[in-house]
Amino acid sequence: MFDNEINIINTGIELYFKTTNTKKCKPKDLMPILIKLNLFEKDNRNGNPLRKVLRELYHKNKLELIPTLTCEKKRKNIYWSFIKE
Repeated sequence: MFDNEINIINTGIELYFKTTNTKKCKPKDLMPILIKLNLFEKDNRNGNPLRKVLRELYHKNKLELIPTLTCEKKRKNIYWSFIKE
């Protein structure tokens, strides 16, 4: 179900890090690239569409499909970020 989405997300992460000097980014930073790659139609609430996909992967224990992903689970929220390999 998620294979195509995961491939697009990983491609977007790779493109982001190739075109910027940063070593870490948040979901909201990736949204413009993922919109250009036609994964999402638009961004609402600073990366919410991507965070929604990440939460679903988290609940299915499949976060390893995005190797650059890190998360910090707090009491109420999960803080997502991507680290350049």
